[in-house]
Amino acid sequence: MKIAALVDGNGNAIPFGESGEMRLYCHEEEGWKPIGEFAFSMNAEQGFAAIRRSILDMAARLTDCRTLLTGPFHGLPRSILLELGFSVWTVEGESRRYFDEVMQRTAEAEAEAHEASSVPDGSPEVLAPTPKGGCCSGVYTIDLIEVQAKGTAHNSKDILLPFFEKTAFSRLDIICDHVPKWFSAELAQLKLSFTVEPLAGGRQAVSVQPDGRSSCRSCAGG
Repeated sequence: MKIAALVDGNGNAIPFGESGEMRLYCHEEEGWKPIGEFAFSMNAEQGFAAIRRSILDMAARLTDCRTLLTGPFHGLPRSILLELGFSVWTVEGESRRYFDEVMQRTAEAEAEAHEASSVPDGSPEVLAPTPKGGCCSGVYTIDLIEVQAKGTAHNSKDILLPFFEKTAFSRLDIICDHVPKWFSAELAQLKLSFTVEPLAGGRQAVSVQPDGRSSCRSCAGG
């Protein structure tokens, strides 16, 4: 497994967009081995095109690594990272002390995703959110636009409310063309909060999280 971390000179996580070092690590039998690093900075005040170009350049330099640890941040850069398939962990302090936990929870999430995908032929189509591969355990994702394009008679409330009521999760990332009208009332009662970020093509990235999160958390919408 490979992990990238945006850090200061002491190896402590800094918010994405601040000037620092992007360090790339690979897990081997003897532990975590540094395999590359480069300076990274991005002006969050730049326009969409410039921010996206900076992130695309960074992603190319990270090759096949799509697990990223940073300090707290939000906004347009997070949405672009999500769209590119990054799993973003928001951590505090020294990044390397989280690596083993990230690897363990990633393996658990991938096992859950594999089990969920192993549905026998003829079984009803699964419409519920699925664990997000390559991210920490407890992070789920669903593309409502894709699900509802299949002609299902289920609306967003039919699909999401049972998940919110019955599933222990740290974050649900939703791709949709609008925020469901029932979110504000129902999510408040369930002690959930959500954030919204615009994506290309009129789509939106909505991230739902339980209120009161730990210091080590994924936030790809927070």
